[in-house]
Amino acid sequence: DQALRSNPKIDVFTAELEAVHGHDFVKLKIYNLSGKIAYSSVRDEIGQSSGHPGLLASALHGEAQHLMSFRKTFISSSGELHDRYIASTYMPLAHAGKIIGAIELYTDVTHYFERVRTNILTIALIVLCAFSVLYVTLFFYVRRTDRAIVEWQKIVIDSETRYRSLFDNMLEGFAYCKLLYDGHRRPMDFVYLS
Repeated sequence: DQALRSNPKIDVFTAELEAVHGHDFVKLKIYNLSGKIAYSSVRDEIGQSSGHPGLLASALHGEAQHLMSFRKTFISSSGELHDRYIASTYMPLAHAGKIIGAIELYTDVTHYFERVRTNILTIALIVLCAFSVLYVTLFFYVRRTDRAIVEWQKIVIDSETRYRSLFDNMLEGFAYCKLLYDGHRRPMDFVYLS
C-alpha cells in the first residue's frame, strides 16, 4: 500500500488530472484486477478495497454500474464535502480489447437534486393554487345553485297553495273533461274524467 502511495507517477497523473477543465467529478479511483485501488485523487485511499465490491466486480467483468447516494460527509480530492448527493459510476478500464481494471468516478449531483426539489415544490404550489381556484369556483357555483333551488321550491309551494286555495274556496263547480270530435274535427260531445 505504501509503495503504491509513494509512486512518483501518481503526482504526475494527479497534476495532469487537475489540469483538465470542464469536468464535474469530485473524486476518481482506478482499480487493478485484484480490486485494490491503484490510484485515487484522495491519496490516503490508495491500496484499499472498494466500498461496493459488487459494483466493482461488475465493472471488472465489462459492465458499467451506477450508484446514487446521499452522504453526510464525503472526502473528495478538494477536501470534505457535507450533505451531498453523490453519483458513483463504475466503468471497465480496457487496453487492446482486454479489461485491465476499473475506473470509479464520483460526481457531486446535489445541484441537480436541488433543482428537481425546487421544480417539485413549484409544481406542487401550482397544482395547489389550481385546485384552490377550482374549489372556490365550485363552492360559489353550488351555493348559487342551492339558493336557486330553495327559491324555486318556495315558488312551487306558493303556486300549489294558491291552486289548492282556488279549488277549496270556489263557489262554482269544477270538472275535468275530454272533448269528443266528429269526422270533420268539430266538437260534438264531452266525457267527464274527474
